[in-house]
Amino acid sequence: RKTTTVNFTITNVPTSITSAADAAKLVVVKIAPLAADATAAPATAPLPAFGDGPGDNDGDGPGATGGHTGWTPSASATTGSAPSASAPATPPATPPAGSAPSGAPAFGKGKGGPKGGPHGGPDGGPRGMQLSNLTLSNGTLTGTITLLGGEAAGTQKLGVYLSVAASSANGIAAQNATPVMVTVTTAADLTPTVTATSAPITLALTK
Repeated sequence: RKTTTVNFTITNVPTSITSAADAAKLVVVKIAPLAADATAAPATAPLPAFGDGPGDNDGDGPGATGGHTGWTPSASATTGSAPSASAPATPPATPPAGSAPSGAPAFGKGKGGPKGGPHGGPDGGPRGMQLSNLTLSNGTLTGTITLLGGEAAGTQKLGVYLSVAASSANGIAAQNATPVMVTVTTAADLTPTVTATSAPITLALTK
């Protein structure tokens, strides 16, 4: 899956917020796949078809964003399997500290991707959404939102939902921008391009 980007702008950022990184901590973006015949993004982001909806950057795990369109479990899928009759009667010896048992996944603390990057981590931000090229100047935050292209050549329509979380420290309430429909065209080599937007993705903050 290759990616493309779309620009966003947030104005009237309080003077108490002095860096783009601090401003971005309040930014929430959801991206929802829309129907092929959609003419506008609905007022409320549609939910993914199943729990494998693509990620977002609102910190609550994967949501409806410009990636997978959801999946439905197979009717023949099973929820588990019976234990093997040849399973050992006693558990294996405890592995030394700091190591994982043989055959078990090993987990470690890593930085993941860039801040707010698609792979996330302790310093990587939530999975699936990336805000980049952030600039804060004279109360205006600008940047780009990364969008996933299609898994095959074609055109997809996405609803982009930009909002800002409430911050009592900075005197702002939670606010939502007008949803914007973005059309992404994926070429035969799977390179995506934003070919249309229904309007600029902007939010003018009010106190």
